[in-house]
Amino acid sequence: MLSRVAESLLWMSRYVERAENMARIIDVNFRLMLDAGVSGNHTAAWEPLVDLAPQTRMQFNEIYPEITPDTVMQFMTFDARNPNSIATALRNARKNAQGIRESISREMWEQINSMYLQLTGSGAFASWEADPYEFYRQVQFGSLQFQGTTDATMTRDDGWHFIQLGKCLERADSVTRILDIKYRLLVSPMGGDSVDAVQWIAVLKSCSAYEAFRRSQDSARIESRGVARFLLLNPAFPRSVMFCIDEAWNALKEIAGNQSRRSDSAADRSLGLLRAQLEFANIDDVLADMHGFLDGVQQQINRVGDNVHRLYLYGQLRPAFSNLAAQAAQAAVDQQ
Repeated sequence: MLSRVAESLLWMSRYVERAENMARIIDVNFRLMLDAGVSGNHTAAWEPLVDLAPQTRMQFNEIYPEITPDTVMQFMTFDARNPNSIATALRNARKNAQGIRESISREMWEQINSMYLQLTGSGAFASWEADPYEFYRQVQFGSLQFQGTTDATMTRDDGWHFIQLGKCLERADSVTRILDIKYRLLVSPMGGDSVDAVQWIAVLKSCSAYEAFRRSQDSARIESRGVARFLLLNPAFPRSVMFCIDEAWNALKEIAGNQSRRSDSAADRSLGLLRAQLEFANIDDVLADMHGFLDGVQQQINRVGDNVHRLYLYGQLRPAFSNLAAQAAQAAVDQQ
């Protein structure tokens, strides 16, 4: 497989997953506001989204005068100046798919093209204004339909494994960010201890994890320790960080095959280190410094992505989610 094709497959998958995950992150806030009975204009509830990654706050402040639900949602949803907005992610996903149409199925192309036109076309903003919650649900469902179409129509070859690798790395990164937002809201004066349980329920629902979590628990109580352990360390739930890193490891193993470079590659070492870190993590230690632990996992995921690129892919390194300044520069180049 050409490295150019492999790169486009991996980033097509990452960008579709990124659009879905950004919709989930915003959905966390909607659910917290509704379930906790807190005013939707509460700045503390929306400020963490502006601090999702380094440089984001500075970039936001250059465009918008203040943090409000509308300005944050527009920045995270439609703003082309934000390289991690939903519209930008879908545009980049479609661009990557368009360049490798011979390597994906017709149904995959039709789904990604349809999702792009529906969610970024002329009627998208009016649809968002009329019902933001439903709009973000459509983003999530569109991504799930794309994944289902991919599962049903693509041969399990190297291209498939690059798609899985990109999806799993992006999804693991996103779950850590959703949990990090929850941590920031928990220490903010949003609602106090009385709303803690419904906040964690909202996080579970936004990760499509509520029913799976309840089935896995002996106790009916929902609290931070159990939710964090489930979303970070559960090896069987497909949106947990542990599960995603395991799947990424399997995909990387299939891509390498019997190549001798696998045993000593930086990509394997960095992914194996992260896998071991999660496997032997103690949830009490994680909760003692949740932000620090999650930030470390995000940095390690970015390191894995960079090492995979150096080993297999083509051209310059593409910046990870956390490097907003570099992504803005790359987005400007892509639009030329």
